[in-house]
Amino acid sequence: MPMKKISVDDLRIGMFVHEICGSWMDHPFWASSFVISDRNDLISLQKSSIREVWIDPDKGRDTDPSVPVSAPSPIPSSLMETIKEARATKVATQKTSFEDELVLARGIHARSHGVIHSLLTEARMDIPVDLMAAHQLVEDICNSVLRNSEALISLLHAKTKKTYPYLHAVAVCALMIALGKQMGFDNGLLKRLGMAGLLLDIGKTLLPLPLLNKQARLTDEEFEMMKSHPLLGYHLLQNLGVDDEIILDVCAHHHERMDGKGYPDWLPGEKISIYANMGTCCDVYDAITSERSYQTGWALGQAIRKMAEWQEGQFNRTVFHAFVRTVGLYPSGTLVQLKSGRLAYVVEQHPGSLMTPLVKAFYSTRQNVFIEPLMLDLGKCGDAILNVEDPAKWHFKAAHLL
Repeated sequence: MPMKKISVDDLRIGMFVHEICGSWMDHPFWASSFVISDRNDLISLQKSSIREVWIDPDKGRDTDPSVPVSAPSPIPSSLMETIKEARATKVATQKTSFEDELVLARGIHARSHGVIHSLLTEARMDIPVDLMAAHQLVEDICNSVLRNSEALISLLHAKTKKTYPYLHAVAVCALMIALGKQMGFDNGLLKRLGMAGLLLDIGKTLLPLPLLNKQARLTDEEFEMMKSHPLLGYHLLQNLGVDDEIILDVCAHHHERMDGKGYPDWLPGEKISIYANMGTCCDVYDAITSERSYQTGWALGQAIRKMAEWQEGQFNRTVFHAFVRTVGLYPSGTLVQLKSGRLAYVVEQHPGSLMTPLVKAFYSTRQNVFIEPLMLDLGKCGDAILNVEDPAKWHFKAAHLL
């Protein structure tokens, strides 16, 4: 039975919420999908600013026949508008092929975990933090992204619940640099943006671990405590001697929103810097596509679609469209089904079209067998993407696709 979009007023105990239609900052639920089994959860959701949800009748209670529902749309209108505007500017060209840069990116990926683990551990234990290793890591990440912005980022999608706190910092760093590259910033600014991305969540080291690892819905008090991390991070960085205005601004304001409903300062859109807006896009994208202690990450292509739905009120329009050009409509690592019946993963973006990336086909859905991997340029070969697939449906893991 297909999923249905319904009003939160029509939710009932026993329904399986597949997806909440709204920003993750508009409600206190950590999990992206769950069964409504508690009346308090039902009331909390109905009282939030969320007005619609997707339910899966195969996993829970169905709606009454009289309840109005919406069917899934392959590409929402909000994203189509973004695609049209994004076409006006080409995706930034790459100096090195994806495959060649992937070899170098693996080395950076391997080193980064230890650097960030040490940095966050030192901050949590309130001992002097040495930022020199972090600066060198940002330098290496910047050089990799300048050669090919997709290789390292695609590797960083393969996180586990255990590695998320460390690799999230590295991923946001790489995304900030790639976005800055797309927006035409110079190398010096790119490195500052990379350091801002690396440190934007450092305030979470001052929060209790049980709060960070909690899998259930946060209480109002816990939610307020969680929202304190930007200012905690801001003051921590100041105490560490960080005086770069961009780094401090991104740390303090990456949870602000264009409609003024963000935190910690409820800034209206015109008061939020372009750099903090960049941090918002990069932080949200990596968070919702990652496996964390309380949720399973969304498919990459699905994340872009949902962010397009949220862009009104949450994201700076110019920054978000540049972000779509950076990661693509089908980001590197996205599992897709082709019209030919083959499964493929996206390797890198086509410089002239968001709709026709370079992909590597590796599986036949008609014969249910792996095939000899074949690189396809969808702008030339005549095949096309039919839809985005969830790797879990096919029992693939992100690491397997790389």
